[in-house]
Amino acid sequence: AKMLVEHLLPGEAASEARARILAAGEGNPFFIRELCAAQLRGAEAPTSILAAIEERILRVSEEARRVLRAVALLREPSPEEAIGALVPGLSRGDVSARLDELVRAELIENDVRARVLHRPKSALVADAAYAMIPDDDRRHAHRVAGLRLRDDGAEPSPRAQHIGWSI
Repeated sequence: AKMLVEHLLPGEAASEARARILAAGEGNPFFIRELCAAQLRGAEAPTSILAAIEERILRVSEEARRVLRAVALLREPSPEEAIGALVPGLSRGDVSARLDELVRAELIENDVRARVLHRPKSALVADAAYAMIPDDDRRHAHRVAGLRLRDDGAEPSPRAQHIGWSI
């Protein structure tokens, strides 16, 4: 943890900040990185890992947050078309551009084994984004996702069954 902080905050002037970040970060590399980023931006340090993720989510565009909520709802690696089906009002090109924005913000990652699939960068990102979905939107999105999975002939996974139960 100390080496990570020294790498992210070099120089003697940052020694007090490094000590504060090491104590607050409690050895969690993700949280340490977020604390260092806040220090470099001159922003207030997040108080928890979840607060750091929520702050990162709020830094992307509103359209990107809508796409992220769809990715979080699906959880499993999903094609762009399935994600786009959960984000009404955005064209395929807009969804693609927002997915790229989310990759650059390190909120999602691409799985390119057979074709490009998108998934949350971590369970924490998925949980934070999912928690931001209003209840009415969540029910509607689960319904749309469940119908899409059914129509696509998807194998029932625990997640797909959960979504199907919301129909």
